[in-house]
This record gives sequence, structure tokens and C-alpha cells, in this order.
Amino acid sequence: MYLLKIKGARNSTLAYHPCATRAELNEMIAIYTALGYAPEQLLVEEIVGEKAA
Repeated sequence: MYLLKIKGARNSTLAYHPCATRAELNEMIAIYTALGYAPEQLLVEEIVGEKAA
């Protein structure tokens, strides 16, 4: 499982998107990139083990 964090101005977190698959994560990244967000504003965290449950 992956967690996509969207950062805004002054490093504030605008949104969290839990993604079950890498394909879903790639779709969300493509959407935010199309909206004009820079790659450094899109933080990906992989959740393994008990946190995913």
C-alpha cells in the first residue's frame, strides 16, 4: 500500500491519498502533475506490514 501526500505552499499538507496498488498511485501522480504540481510536492510513502491493515 502507498500513501501519496500533496504538499502546498510553506510545506503544508493539502491532501493524503491512500493507494492500494502502484497503478493507482501512478494515476494519482499523473492527475496532480496535469494540475500543475511539481514533482517535489508529491511525496510517496510505502506502507508495509501492520500499518497497511
